[in-house]
Amino acid sequence: MIFNGNDGNAAGKKSISILINNGLDQSTNQNTTAQMEQLCTFIKQDIQKRLRSLGDVTFITDKKDFTADGKDFLLIYNILNYNPGSSAARIMVGFGAGACSMDIEYELIGSDKKSITTNKDGCGSGRGWRAVVEKLDKQLVQHISGFLK
Repeated sequence: MIFNGNDGNAAGKKSISILINNGLDQSTNQNTTAQMEQLCTFIKQDIQKRLRSLGDVTFITDKKDFTADGKDFLLIYNILNYNPGSSAARIMVGFGAGACSMDIEYELIGSDKKSITTNKDGCGSGRGWRAVVEKLDKQLVQHISGFLK
């Protein structure tokens, strides 16, 4: 299944396919699954907004959906660890209590299907999960943008 977040592919513009692996396994409960779906939806919106100026962004669900023609890239975004924290603790206690945290690993693959760069990153925030995603996505785009030019 392919989700294309843009209205078309301009001639000569790079194409960036993104595969998000959320790390859930079969034993995951329904609450965690719903949280992870919400998290992944926000990641898609945020990363698309940040990469829009560098190329056309398409989300794929399987690596074999990546087709390259010389100006294409694949970004594999793996969520290694996610802790939503406790919003009650953030409100009641403060001082970093109940902080949300997330660790990711990502790999940028070129049109020759060879790895260009990889990186692991992580952060935590007492401001909640959106702040964590925004910070990690900002750092990811800063890291890979030089390779996309």
